[in-house]
Amino acid sequence: TFEMPLNIKAEYIPDDVLKNFEKINTTPDDKLQKECSLEALIMNGNFGDCIVKFGLGGGHGAIPCCHFETKDGYKLLWYDVESLYPMTMILFHVFSRAVANDEGYKDIVFTRLKAKHGEDISDFLNQLSNVEITAKAVAGDLKLIINATYGGMGQKTNVMCDLENRLNVCVIGQLATCELMMKMWDTMNFDGAVVNYNTDGILLYVNEKQEKELDKIVEEWENRTGFKMEKDEVREI
Repeated sequence: TFEMPLNIKAEYIPDDVLKNFEKINTTPDDKLQKECSLEALIMNGNFGDCIVKFGLGGGHGAIPCCHFETKDGYKLLWYDVESLYPMTMILFHVFSRAVANDEGYKDIVFTRLKAKHGEDISDFLNQLSNVEITAKAVAGDLKLIINATYGGMGQKTNVMCDLENRLNVCVIGQLATCELMMKMWDTMNFDGAVVNYNTDGILLYVNEKQEKELDKIVEEWENRTGFKMEKDEVREI
């Protein structure tokens, strides 16, 4: 059963996208993949349309055959959600129900994020006897465990299998970033473009005068959902 989380604002998500995922609750399992798939247009005015495909495997889209550069008062900005699927599992309580307690998983996720950002992980390292390992290596190794956990939820032979919550993780992630993307797009008022969209990231071509306003939108979204966003400036695509 899929339920729309209360802290994702449905009013910013296109009706056809919402209706696409609402079909999850009324569609037989063997027809879900086909029935809950949608192609939508993000119309960017003179910059070209971003064709986004939403589905049970994630959301993906881009302006075809495009070329953009950071210059002449415009910027390419890449907004990327930090650990989208793991944080979705934690924030929205859609971890595998085959596991009695997800505290261990939370510890792994947050330790990995600390290691990634160069923060203190001495408590974790002290549990490793006679092992010398860098923070970068810790981040990489724990990422494998984290990704394998999500993957295991979709394998029928895995003791962690939970097909319903695995589906919820993917759909909630798409709806959260779709909501943010559409609010950003409305704010740009056609003076820019959604160049690329993936479930966990959005590449925008924006008037540099609007960057602060976009960052405020991201901050409000972070505070409301609990996700954290990373931002990078891209030179050319």
